[in-house]
Amino acid sequence: MESITEDYHVLIPAYGRRLTSGKDALANFEAGLDWRGDVSMGFAYCSIRDFKEGVKVNLRYGKDYRRLIVVTVHHAGPSALEGFGAAASEGGAA
Repeated sequence: MESITEDYHVLIPAYGRRLTSGKDALANFEAGLDWRGDVSMGFAYCSIRDFKEGVKVNLRYGKDYRRLIVVTVHHAGPSALEGFGAAASEGGAA
């Protein structure tokens, strides 16, 4: 699959995964788990690896996917989870 460069996509978790929080959705996306794309993507399966740096995606979660979190794709650097108050690293600094 060619890298996706368009600036707006709505994704839902693939394979029936149900996520209950934005933090879970972001963690799944950053971990490279599959999502189902929107109509502009032909409802194809995708993951963070399929998007170019800087593309914004809307990750749907919750009951009936009524909630969403807007994420800007970053392939390296600090995790966006820091915005949720998560620790920058588990296990301490080296």
